Amino acid sequence: PAIELQVVDPTGAGDSFTAGFLTSLVRSGDPVEAAKIGSATASYVITSTETQPRITVDNVMEKRRRQYI
Repeated sequence: PAIELQVVDPTGAGDSFTAGFLTSLVRSGDPVEAAKIGSATASYVITSTETQPRITVDNVMEKRRRQYI
């Protein structure tokens, strides 16, 4: 299911999705889990006014997993 959030700026959403997806895929080998992590990573970026929010995939995975996954 989609994560419902207030979009502030979509800049970087695709790049952050790709980073989260690939990092998770390499770590877990599970493409479904990787897609969830990619979506969670992108969801964090689109809610920020910063063009380069200081995030790591591990931080996003933990934060969004507790909220949505």
